[in-house]
Amino acid sequence: MTNAIPAAQPTPALAGTTPAISEVLTANKALLLASLAKMGATRAVIDYSGSGDDGAIQSVCVEVLAGSAYDSSAAVNVFVVRSTFQGGAWSSRVALEEQEIDAALLEFADRAVDRHHPGYCNGDGGEGEVIFCVADRSVRIEHRDFYTECDNTDTEL
Repeated sequence: MTNAIPAAQPTPALAGTTPAISEVLTANKALLLASLAKMGATRAVIDYSGSGDDGAIQSVCVEVLAGSAYDSSAAVNVFVVRSTFQGGAWSSRVALEEQEIDAALLEFADRAVDRHHPGYCNGDGGEGEVIFCVADRSVRIEHRDFYTECDNTDTEL
């Protein structure tokens, strides 16, 4: 890929290991926030929604400072979990991989939502946003679950 963003130095100890997904999210949070800052971004919002056993990311929107240009295809290094089936068993390893920044934001959001709101797309479903705030170096999920409510009435005749 061209247009590589010089990223913050990743934690090399993470590559080749089998850490918890929370460790991968923490490492990628720092890498993505640093990359967004270098591009002049102030905020990134990744929308997701789903219901009836079907859910997905809907959009990635990045807000930038006046005079800055956001290149959604710019390359960024992030940690990815790769699983293989070998010798009758699954194994997972973490690797450092170059991805387009929009794809990396999407993958981060997908993993974060799956970790904190698993099954959000089942039944009546849910929706939300994963929001990167570059100024305070934070990432949060604003999530809404949908449900059917019932008002029960008994009438004796």
